[in-house]
Amino acid sequence: MIDRFGDYPQEVTYLFKISAIKLLARQERVESIIEDPQQCSILLAEEVSQRIDGMKLFEMISKMGRELSVGTAGQKIKINIKTKKLPPIKYLEVIEEILTRLWTVKKDVDHS
Repeated sequence: MIDRFGDYPQEVTYLFKISAIKLLARQERVESIIEDPQQCSILLAEEVSQRIDGMKLFEMISKMGRELSVGTAGQKIKINIKTKKLPPIKYLEVIEEILTRLWTVKKDVDHS
């Protein structure tokens, strides 16, 4: 893109990041990603939630920072990111990292 069109504005970076997140979310069967002024929530589909190793998920999330927490919404796992003090590009990167690493906490996946 840069070779062809030159430097692009920050909004284009956001667009690329959001596109990558949408692809990862579809691949990992994320039911929804909801953003409000205080936080962003990632809700996993119930089938995926049942295949998550809770201990591994908590370990992964705890290593990623204090802005993250894990809970449930019924039978679904919900990952919350406190976004109030984070710039948009930072929490988009956090969302992408969570989705990229999600396969490592599934029970029925060979992690080698």
